Amino acid sequence: MNPNIPAVVCPKESGTYKVVQFLDNANNHYLRIAPSGNPNASHKEIVSEFLNEAGIEKCIKDQIVYPTTKDIEIEGAARVQISLEHKTAEFFGFSMDYPIELNKASLEALGQAYPEWNISYDPRRYE
Repeated sequence: MNPNIPAVVCPKESGTYKVVQFLDNANNHYLRIAPSGNPNASHKEIVSEFLNEAGIEKCIKDQIVYPTTKDIEIEGAARVQISLEHKTAEFFGFSMDYPIELNKASLEALGQAYPEWNISYDPRRYE
């Protein structure tokens, strides 16, 4: 896996985006929010782009993208509403493609790494 990839990639504009969490075998967490800047990027596109960035081969099963190695796993997928001006990130919902709720401990670690941001999560909210 490419050791030089950032832990977090965030969009350059406020808005609502799909988000995917990853965990590597060294227990490093990665968060991708519309990494290509496309607010309409699907969870599958986000996973595919991250795996390319990390230098990890992917496979497609039932039209869903997965890593081909146990060195990285998809930890969670949902949506996030971001306000860059107010430094808030409200994570919510889930993915229809990857039925895994976001990892709360990973979000808490994110909040500790970025204390100037107000980070919240409501898995029951969908819109």
